[in-house]
Amino acid sequence: MAVKETIIDLTGQQCDQGHKLTSVGKKFVREELHFIPAKLYRERIYTRTYKCLECELEDGIAHLIQAHTPAALIPHSLAPASVVAEIICQKFILGTPLYRQLPNWKRLGIALSEATATNWIIKSSQMVAPIYDLLWQAISAQRYLQGAETPIQVLRESGKAATAKSYMWVARTVKQCPQQIILYAYSKTRSGTFAPKLYQNFTGILQCDGYAGYNLLANSVTRVGCWAHVRRKFYDAAQVNGKTVVSVPQA
Repeated sequence: MAVKETIIDLTGQQCDQGHKLTSVGKKFVREELHFIPAKLYRERIYTRTYKCLECELEDGIAHLIQAHTPAALIPHSLAPASVVAEIICQKFILGTPLYRQLPNWKRLGIALSEATATNWIIKSSQMVAPIYDLLWQAISAQRYLQGAETPIQVLRESGKAATAKSYMWVARTVKQCPQQIILYAYSKTRSGTFAPKLYQNFTGILQCDGYAGYNLLANSVTRVGCWAHVRRKFYDAAQVNGKTVVSVPQA
């Protein structure tokens, strides 16, 4: 976070007797946190064109030279990296659906459609797919991994109702790993056939829960349990008629 220092000075640097004052330091008074609201601006990009008059005199052909224009993030689109990154951050980090983002973008000065924002996300994900693949290569080379899967709901998914369950599978390095990697993989179902695809290049130790879908993993993967799931079994075993039974040792 950037820090801005503000010094409140005297309007007239003289004492009551009219003598000139000499600065001897500054005194800390308080600290405030300021917020600068986001704003949009439209950038029009041009390339300057040059002409070589001497070459034209020599061969009679106009020699026009233009500056090189950096490629657009998405061709024929208004979207720069900053806008797409904000949309992705709001959707996947802050959990704000696109339809709830659109009114805020309109207040900032641009009327986006949900189809346009969706298209930007899809095209951006295709651009970073090679990085995603490299991360899977890096994570598959680890000795220890942790894995899980959690249900999610997907709106307007072909062949499925909005209330149907889909699943997001996650694999991550352990905390002791110097370079932390957390990767997500989407599946329409919780079918165990997805686990072998996910860990097909992994030959280490995987910490996961007792879900039977992991039984289809190859023998090259060693599974270990999770203490949090083990604790649940002890808790369930201590239940008698819906009440928790705690035995107190006798003195």
